[in-house]
Amino acid sequence: MADEPLLTKTIPCPACEQKVPLRVANPRLYTVASRESDRHVTAYRWLRGLVTDVVPHHYRVWQCPSCLFADLADRVDTEKLDGSLDEARSVFMDISIEKRVVLDSLRKLVPDGDLDLRGAVAIHLAALLIALLPSKRMDHGRLARLAIRLGWLYREMDGPAAPPPEPESRTSAELAEATERLDGLLQEAAAALEVIRGKGRQRGVELRLAADANPYLAHGELIDVRLRTVQAEVATLQLAVLQDQQGRLAPPPPPEADPGGTLAGSLQAILPLWPTLPRNERQCMLLALEALEYSYQYERGSESEDEGVAQVNLILDLLVRLGLLERALDWTSQISKYATDNVEDLQNRLAKGRGTKAMTAFDETVINRKIAAMGLTRQKAGERRREVLELMLERDREAIDASLAATSAQPAPERVKALLELGIHQGVVALLGKELADRTKETPGWFKNLLN
Repeated sequence: MADEPLLTKTIPCPACEQKVPLRVANPRLYTVASRESDRHVTAYRWLRGLVTDVVPHHYRVWQCPSCLFADLADRVDTEKLDGSLDEARSVFMDISIEKRVVLDSLRKLVPDGDLDLRGAVAIHLAALLIALLPSKRMDHGRLARLAIRLGWLYREMDGPAAPPPEPESRTSAELAEATERLDGLLQEAAAALEVIRGKGRQRGVELRLAADANPYLAHGELIDVRLRTVQAEVATLQLAVLQDQQGRLAPPPPPEADPGGTLAGSLQAILPLWPTLPRNERQCMLLALEALEYSYQYERGSESEDEGVAQVNLILDLLVRLGLLERALDWTSQISKYATDNVEDLQNRLAKGRGTKAMTAFDETVINRKIAAMGLTRQKAGERRREVLELMLERDREAIDASLAATSAQPAPERVKALLELGIHQGVVALLGKELADRTKETPGWFKNLLN
């Protein structure tokens, strides 16, 4: 029906090849009313007076109701499989029993009718699990899209974030960093344990040991159980960090308040089978950030200049959201360099075309427009850099004020030196301006070059 919010078509499933339905929001019936900086749509405007509970981006990920293969809807809505889908299908067909159990558990959360938020989370998780399957050619761009979309859904489940009572402290940032480091160490431990178990099994064959008499396997299984438990606790710790950053840190609900039918209870039940399961927005955004950075560095193909800048801007936005401000500052430099390099390349093309008189007036106009766009991008990168520096100033304000008070009688160069020794970024120091002025004489503006 032309005025139905959802369109349904029949497609062959990329994995099992059965004819199954694909449901998507009708693109002719809505427009985007508002977005957040990471592209998350917060409001839609439905046309023709339509009133509906359908959320279009909940349907951007699809799952086969038969074999439970899941992927981005725009990847499966094609007449024939491309190379990446062929590989995804072959990897999916070799999926382990444990992951099949996870997919079955997630599918039970999907309603029979229109998707609710819980069902959308379940389908996104299923697609993410499949995207993370070992592959010779993992598509990090696809992985990033799935992770960031799942992060949006977790954000919607939390509702509007309560503003924190005060700027995030350095202690909070250090807690987040240490928690992420701990999570990384556990992932390394899990990888090392897998090697030990594999080599231990091989050694048992060499020594002709029965499986139940092989100490490598016995102790490895015991450690594996304990490691999974620790990983689950660290996931809970990461949730606490996120709640702290949002200004709503509270103890988790008691187990009896979370019946097994809820999303949280279901995810807790499958956690032993999927220890790295992302259960909150922060974990999703960290996964998306890692995939985006890899994709930008190693998978970029023939995308346009605008697409490249958009990708870097999204990376920058995620870094700011995650409180990784020093890394965000580095990426503002990446944006500026990207724009500068593109301007130089475009100017060379323009000069060469004029020199050979082989360039048409239309092509020259197009190149000049691109040069202007890259100039604007470079300007915006400078603005973003200052915004990040101001966030860092706000974060480190307490330590800065203490240093300024302790060095109030000293000349400006000594006060700058004291701040830099505290670990305050030189760009932040440059923002302090009048606060660093020498009280005994007019201070020259020499410290302003710290912004560069």
